[in-house]
Amino acid sequence: MRHDTLYRHQQALDPSALTIIVAGVHAVVAAIDDCRNADRDPDTDPAIILLARHLGRIAEALPVGDDALRRQCAERVAIIRGQQSGPGRSPIPSSLRPEEQRLAA
Repeated sequence: MRHDTLYRHQQALDPSALTIIVAGVHAVVAAIDDCRNADRDPDTDPAIILLARHLGRIAEALPVGDDALRRQCAERVAIIRGQQSGPGRSPIPSSLRPEEQRLAA
């Protein structure tokens, strides 16, 4: 049974109400659920693609660059691993690049 909704297509055409990451993610997830309920392929649905691109623009507009975000993530990984580490375990993940390890230490 196909019950495609108009809402996801209208929201994709005018995403002006989606101004923060949480709202954008919610819209994408709701559109994916809607697609599945309508027996449509979410990976090729034009509304989902437009909403995902809009979500990307929301994130791109934030003033923090990728390098700063990577450093912050590496620092948080080190903190979390440090909280979970026992004797003899390094709190800095070995998967980090050397410059990230320096920043996380």
